[in-house]
Amino acid sequence: MLSPADILDASILIVDDQEAMAALIRRVLQRAGLPCVTANTVPSALQIVLAGGALDAVVLDVLMADVDGLAAIRHLREVGYEGKIVMCTAIESAAVRATAMAHGADGFVLKSDGLRMLPVVLASLGVVPRG
Repeated sequence: MLSPADILDASILIVDDQEAMAALIRRVLQRAGLPCVTANTVPSALQIVLAGGALDAVVLDVLMADVDGLAAIRHLREVGYEGKIVMCTAIESAAVRATAMAHGADGFVLKSDGLRMLPVVLASLGVVPRG
């Protein structure tokens, strides 16, 4: 269970229905100096956003069991989230990338790249370690 302090201290919200993948992404971003929280469902992610933390970015999977990442972008914007959104997916498709960007994603990273590009993409969007 996340504490209010965890949410308030977080810079990045990771949303992936596969807990092992969410934990891996979290480790990669924490090594880059970016404090993270994770959610395994879109409703949980929306609760975190509504809790009022100062999130700089949300990292979203495209294919999730409850709500797909493209719909999640819309839900995030509907609840007032104005930060960056980066899609992180195993789907290597130009069409999926174009659709995600058209739905409001700010960045797109392939999991097959070993996630090494995720901190780079976030930095290019102005999401850097706080402090």
